[in-house]
Amino acid sequence: MAGNVAIKETAECAKVAKISLFDNSNNILQHEVTDNFGDFKLDNLPLNRDDYELVVENSDLKKHEVQFDITDKSIDLGTIFLG
Repeated sequence: MAGNVAIKETAECAKVAKISLFDNSNNILQHEVTDNFGDFKLDNLPLNRDDYELVVENSDLKKHEVQFDITDKSIDLGTIFLG
């Protein structure tokens, strides 16, 4: 799974935003931080599972939550805007 995080008001890259992936029991499965371009990548996710939640946080902005199912080994979430 991959994606990009940007700041809503300015469309600037959200550097070092915290990315956390949870299962439907609220267990953290993976965590990562965005790079200098706001990009992130999570590897080796189990297929055909549902009810995942991705939480994106930046210390200065409101967090953003995305819920989804994994049915394909390559998922691009596109740009997630914070703010």
